[in-house]
Amino acid sequence: MHMDTSVRQHNPAFWTTAERLHEVFNQLERQMSASPRGLAVLRQVQALEAELEAEVMHRSRRVHAA
Repeated sequence: MHMDTSVRQHNPAFWTTAERLHEVFNQLERQMSASPRGLAVLRQVQALEAELEAEVMHRSRRVHAA
C-alpha cells in the first residue's frame, strides 16, 4: 500500500527511525547551535547518526545477499 508523501511528512507516527532521528537533530540544532559547546555536541550526534546509517546499510546488504 502506497502512502501519500505529504501525509507521512506531517505525521510522525509514520516516520522511520532515521526520519525521527533527523528531526530531533534539527530541533537540537536550532536550540544549541548558538553556543560553541552545543555545536560540538551536535557534531558528535551528527557523526553517530552517520555511523548508525552506515551500520544499518551494511546489515541491510548482508540480509539481501543471504
